[in-house]
Amino acid sequence: MTNEFLKIDENREIKFIKIELLLENKNNIKLHTPEQIELIKKSINNLGFNNIIIVDENNLILAGHGRVQALKELGKNEAPCLVINNLNENEKLQILTIDNTSTLMTGIDKDMAKLVIEMLEINEASLELTGFSVDEISNFKLNDMELPEVLSIDKQENDISRESSLKLTFGKRKVIITEEELQLLENKYLEYIEKFGVDFGFINNLLGGTK
Repeated sequence: MTNEFLKIDENREIKFIKIELLLENKNNIKLHTPEQIELIKKSINNLGFNNIIIVDENNLILAGHGRVQALKELGKNEAPCLVINNLNENEKLQILTIDNTSTLMTGIDKDMAKLVIEMLEINEASLELTGFSVDEISNFKLNDMELPEVLSIDKQENDISRESSLKLTFGKRKVIITEEELQLLENKYLEYIEKFGVDFGFINNLLGGTK
């Protein structure tokens, strides 16, 4: 069956190929760190294999070196591949390169990333499989860190001493809080974020509970 848009024809075929037959491309410009390979392995184990490998007619890898390495380390014998057998050398290099460089042209919508992370937190799903590091998740939180309306800090001048003081607003109550106490509260929050990567459960922890 021919599909002109996908270019699936007699020159393009999806097949399973033994891992040992897949050849690394010496022209590959992408560096794969052990951390990335570990993430790919966890993704394959938990979510399945969701990104096909592209090879030429000689099983030379044009896209998917990291995925192949992950499959090797997982002890898999075969990999699903798109085999393209009508490419010239320039086209092979272009596919190899654009697969790596196109990802460098993108950015992250931080508001949407924060929303996705919060949805995963609510569902108690693993944040590790998002690919974000603990520091990145923490930064999403801290860069948008605002105390909710029920709990806010404002600085007011004392009518008697004429000295300014911090007041913590909790519902309809305003409680004086010192600079030292505020710093301790912020430090507790940062320590929790550093340990767990998210702020879900922080209040429970602060009140003596466990996450």
